[in-house]
Amino acid sequence: MKLIPVLFLFFSVPVYAQHSSSDLLRQFERISYWAEYDGSDSKVDKYDSLEHANQVFATKLLAYTSRQPSSITDTFTALRDKGLRIATSDDGLFRIYSWDDQGGGTMRYFKTIFQYKNDGKLYSKIIRVETSQEELGDWYSDIYTLKNAGKTYYLAVKHGIYSSKDCYQGIKIFSIVNGTLQHDVKLIKTKTGIRNELGFNFDFFSVVDRTERPVKLINYNTNEKAISIPIVWENGKVTSKLIIYKFTGEYFEKQ
Repeated sequence: MKLIPVLFLFFSVPVYAQHSSSDLLRQFERISYWAEYDGSDSKVDKYDSLEHANQVFATKLLAYTSRQPSSITDTFTALRDKGLRIATSDDGLFRIYSWDDQGGGTMRYFKTIFQYKNDGKLYSKIIRVETSQEELGDWYSDIYTLKNAGKTYYLAVKHGIYSSKDCYQGIKIFSIVNGTLQHDVKLIKTKTGIRNELGFNFDFFSVVDRTERPVKLINYNTNEKAISIPIVWENGKVTSKLIIYKFTGEYFEKQ
């Protein structure tokens, strides 16, 4: 008889995880439902419903990713297939979830949730960070890891979409200190000062023929500890010439 509660507890975690994951998928699909809604019911406000669907999904994703330990390694395949973007650091301790709230046209609006693990504790938060266009938000595609003097820094590649032509790409630095995500770590030395982010606006049609998606204009060489970004003309055209910022032990500096 004593084995029954033990077995129940043993199986309770995966059952909870399965239920939450499927619940997240259903709610994420509600965002697309309201974005595509074309009903004529005068009592239904499509845009209020769309905003509400985004808020509910964010709340559920926050709850799941802060309470379920396995979530930080979960592949979330079904959600990814529906459009949720997940960037994970090399060490597996930091993740960024991003999604298009589907409230825009050619100008896209993104929501973001930051998840991280520190000293064995799991955290998941919406943090208001400085973005390339504050009211729009950005989405993140990659997270690289830099270790220096006993500290770990995360270099996250971010994207902004302002029209079918006008886009942004940048690399932003984070760190985790005593359970707090630091989102204004200044490690990039430029002519105008020490910065937290390096980025540029560009004309998407100047790189539209490149095969990778998203278009990868910023690269980080882990072995060389070097960031490479293209030279972009004033009209937004991306060139093949590169600028290299290499970590010198204290800052990333232009070579």
